[in-house]
Amino acid sequence: MLRVNNSNNFMDTIGPKHLLLMVLAGVAIAAVVYLVRQKEGGGDKKKSKSFPTRTPGMPKVPALGALPEQKADGQRKLDAINLSPEAQIKRAEAQKLVRNGKLTEAALVLESINLQREAIDILESNGLLDDIAAMLMRMNRPNRAGVIYERNKRFEHAAIYFLKAKLVEDAKRCCRQIKSFNLALSIELSVLFAEAGDNKSAIRLLAEINDRTRIIKIVREKFAYSDLAEFLDFPAARQLLLSSLIVTDIEHMLQNMPEDANSPLNRALLWINESKKAEWLTPIFAFIGDNRGVASKFVEKVDDSVCEAFGDLVLKLEKRDFEQHRQTLEWIARGLHRRKNLRKAQNTDAGGQVLGYFGKFPEGTRPAERRAR
Repeated sequence: MLRVNNSNNFMDTIGPKHLLLMVLAGVAIAAVVYLVRQKEGGGDKKKSKSFPTRTPGMPKVPALGALPEQKADGQRKLDAINLSPEAQIKRAEAQKLVRNGKLTEAALVLESINLQREAIDILESNGLLDDIAAMLMRMNRPNRAGVIYERNKRFEHAAIYFLKAKLVEDAKRCCRQIKSFNLALSIELSVLFAEAGDNKSAIRLLAEINDRTRIIKIVREKFAYSDLAEFLDFPAARQLLLSSLIVTDIEHMLQNMPEDANSPLNRALLWINESKKAEWLTPIFAFIGDNRGVASKFVEKVDDSVCEAFGDLVLKLEKRDFEQHRQTLEWIARGLHRRKNLRKAQNTDAGGQVLGYFGKFPEGTRPAERRAR
């Protein structure tokens, strides 16, 4: 007959250790089943619904309470700031305007709560550079407007805003990138260059459009006679400007040129020889003064056509000027008379005429000698 163990004997056979192992095995199996179901998408846990952070095609607005800031490597980072409840409401309003495509209005809202940098990011990413420039001018930061325009290759505007900030070298760099200058741009840049103290660039820009009137105006208002004298070294500049200059301009240029060798005199002689304006000799007489060596240089280099008018000019001098430059005039007259005899030129003996005015007649030119011949 089959024997069956009672329950007490079965429990005694298993023992406490075996029971503990069975419990642990059950827990492990349950954990494995749970993990497998989670991986396969099973279970009763609902998935969380995700929302897009921004409308497609619209610029991204930084998270609330974050403001872009410059890092040491030049890149921007988000630096948490504390916004008042009112500012947070306006920030949310700006984000809504961005999502609706109203970027300019959004930038104005951000500017009102001192988040200009964030506003600039939104505007620049959408090419609204003029709105950025207007904002930066309200902040009195034209230099930053120039940087943004240059970064976006709008070199004409960049040059203008750099000059408003008196950054002449930055403006010149941008001007070199401009392919063509129209009339309005040349005039605007010339005015700004002059205001920034760079009269040479102003004169050159106006010369490109043959605006001699504005050039002379800048020279006289800014007293930029040394710059004008240097500019007149170019033949095209002399052709454009000499006809518009007066005796006073020549005087100022001679007085403000560097005192090196005969450079001022050489330049003045070049102007007179090309303009044929004998009246410009008066400031040269003043420049020569009592320097006989300089007077000799003048005689050596002055053009024959100017010599022709020399005698008539002396006759037109005021008595005061005549007496003031008497010695200089006599030196020049003697030099011109000798030069004519040496060259056997056919032009009028202006030097002899002037010496006659002084009562100091050259040999063979006294009235009695002329009558005897």
